[in-house]
Amino acid sequence: MPEHKFIRFEIQEGVANITFDRPKHNVFNIDMLNELNSVLEGLTQDTEIKCVVFMAAGPSWCAGVDVGDHKPELVDKMISHLTGYSNLQRNWRFRQLLPYMAHASEAEWKRP
Repeated sequence: MPEHKFIRFEIQEGVANITFDRPKHNVFNIDMLNELNSVLEGLTQDTEIKCVVFMAAGPSWCAGVDVGDHKPELVDKMISHLTGYSNLQRNWRFRQLLPYMAHASEAEWKRP
């Protein structure tokens, strides 16, 4: 898989780890959505993947979508990237992975 600017990705023992890495709060812009779609599309081709874990660098998991991309001249591009994710959900392999997706953070487990 190609190197990405905002998404870090690795596979270990059938687990795909996807890390959002757009400081400070991992706000999605068009480029980040495109990278995520690319990574998720690649997962549909890998029959060894059993689980997908979403993580984030920095203090926030994700603070939404970049309002800077909500411009009239960018609306078609933004919709096409969101539609790409929607179309991906129709893929049979992606649907197989959906029940196994999880979110992880840098939380610490402690006993009371």
